[in-house]
Amino acid sequence: MQLGEAVRFWTQFGRFVQYAADAFRYQSVPVVRVIADYARTGAPFALPGACAERMRGGASPPEAWAAAVASCRAPLSADDRAMLTEFGAGLGATDLQGQLAHCALYAARAAERRDEARAAQR
Repeated sequence: MQLGEAVRFWTQFGRFVQYAADAFRYQSVPVVRVIADYARTGAPFALPGACAERMRGGASPPEAWAAAVASCRAPLSADDRAMLTEFGAGLGATDLQGQLAHCALYAARAAERRDEARAAQR
């Protein structure tokens, strides 16, 4: 059951990363808006919603993302949490090309984790 949850988590994270890349590329919106807009879509991935809530409380995007990762109830290893925290720390830290490269890197890493979880599930 946990392995199935891991597959879903990494699939959802990958979708969020793609959403962020598309928003940066086609809409040129800031990180705060990307996260808040995604949270409002009703997608089942909870991290952006938890992050948006913390940002409304005054936290910066990297701080809010790190806190959301720390409080995430998904069955994640310490390495998984570190990777997710690194992703949040890099959001908004570079120009458009840097953001797109950042998103591409983490989309690939999410796909790797998803594939590992699928293999373990089988």
